[in-house]
Amino acid sequence: MAPNSHPLQTIFRTPDAGLIRNKDGLCRNCDKKPARGEHFRKCAGCQLALYCSDACQQEDRSRHKHQCDFLQESAEEIRELQADANEEELAYLEEKLALRSRLRDYAEAHRLSFRFIAAAQLFLAGSASTPLADDPKVLVVPLRPRAPDSTSALDPARAFTAGKTMLLPLARVLEDSAKSGTRLSEAYAASAGYRARLAATEAAGNPWFTGLLPVLYRAGPGVTTMEFFPQCRPDAPFRGAVTAASERQQITYYGRFIELGVLLRPDPGVSGDATYVPGYLKKAGSRWKWTPLFEGFPNDPVWQRTPPAERQKLLEMKLEQARRA
Repeated sequence: MAPNSHPLQTIFRTPDAGLIRNKDGLCRNCDKKPARGEHFRKCAGCQLALYCSDACQQEDRSRHKHQCDFLQESAEEIRELQADANEEELAYLEEKLALRSRLRDYAEAHRLSFRFIAAAQLFLAGSASTPLADDPKVLVVPLRPRAPDSTSALDPARAFTAGKTMLLPLARVLEDSAKSGTRLSEAYAASAGYRARLAATEAAGNPWFTGLLPVLYRAGPGVTTMEFFPQCRPDAPFRGAVTAASERQQITYYGRFIELGVLLRPDPGVSGDATYVPGYLKKAGSRWKWTPLFEGFPNDPVWQRTPPAERQKLLEMKLEQARRA
């Protein structure tokens, strides 16, 4: 159940207020992965979408156009605010931009854990077995920035404290946004081409696909980001035995990962995305690099010898030791 919108990021460069978070992402049109050392061209308008060739950029133009226009308008609004702001207003604006940058990193760091939580919440709400288009939902994730003097606030994976996630009607969330004067409703409409392509790609290779679930991260007034998680029927073979108890346990389990700043990433030594390894972000100069907590996971001998009920404690102990070192 690996996300296919772009590869899971393992290197974070902070502070970085640029729009492109994953600089070696897939081609926006054909999903081609760049070769080692290769960097795809980016859209000159939004500076976000990546393409492997002129042909792919041309083919994607009609789908990308509205989103590209919206991103350029938003960037121009920010530039105008910066140009007209006094010193106090400028400081406030820069603080919001920095918070938005940290939010993008945080959401990317925990993308897999939030995806597993989203699937569990849909199941518990009884929405996982029907196409989401019949009753569109959005998973709202309330976040609170950690104290500025906290050392963990420097870690992209621990920049926020997550509150209880809520599964709400999408129409209600967009309507409330429009009333409050934010541009969430416009941003969602502008993403129609991207969503259509993502859904078509997923449906073509996944007979259990039920639709895209928007996930809205809220870190403060006007500081939000949204992404879209493909969802599958509970009887999909890769989901295993799904029960209410197992899904509640999944929410608790991955919620604890997020709280601790533990990131799941594919095993770099195994082809494909079948094995996810728990790790953390380790400071390396100006970068934060994902570092596994176990070698050869899940066949690490200590992990194997530990009873399942005690493995959470083992993981937390390994994490504490790694951060002290």
